Amino acid sequence: MRLDPEGFAFTSFLERHFETIREEERALARAEYAPWPQREAYSGEWLVFPLVARGVDLGVPGLDLEANRRRCPRTAEVLLSVDRLVLAGFSRLEPGSHIFPHVDGSSPDVVRCQLPLHVPSGSLFRIAEWAGPSTEGRCLVFRGVTEHESVNRGTAPRTVLLADFRFPSLGRGEARRSTERTSSSTSGP
Repeated sequence: MRLDPEGFAFTSFLERHFETIREEERALARAEYAPWPQREAYSGEWLVFPLVARGVDLGVPGLDLEANRRRCPRTAEVLLSVDRLVLAGFSRLEPGSHIFPHVDGSSPDVVRCQLPLHVPSGSLFRIAEWAGPSTEGRCLVFRGVTEHESVNRGTAPRTVLLADFRFPSLGRGEARRSTERTSSSTSGP
């Protein structure tokens, strides 16, 4: 199940900075991205441009987060001003690629946010039973332990800003309104 994006203050903040974030991502060359190191997790090409990793080893050889933040200074400023941020960066799924069904870690207190920056026709995203296209500039939010996957059947890259936040008391109502949404769509990507 997806979580209601309006239940988290960070979603409206990130959405307000959508154009700035997208502009900086567009300025990146494909060669500046690194392949996601866990090749068994996807087919095709899944590339990442990490910006923040607090206490997390991404396993990306030669990763220089400071250099990445200098490359995208306004995005880094936005991200670093958000409370509870653990991990953030750009994720780029090339045409014809598929990130297989998976969960992100095993901690139920991690909330994952995707801010879609470029969503070509033919790209789909699935969170548990909900599946559909993403809307550019509108956050999708879900618990990191919720199964999800992404597929890009389009002709251009699908690019999102990924951000993980830690909410240890999520089950006790710590977020503003952390209600879960359901959808009638049950088809996978």
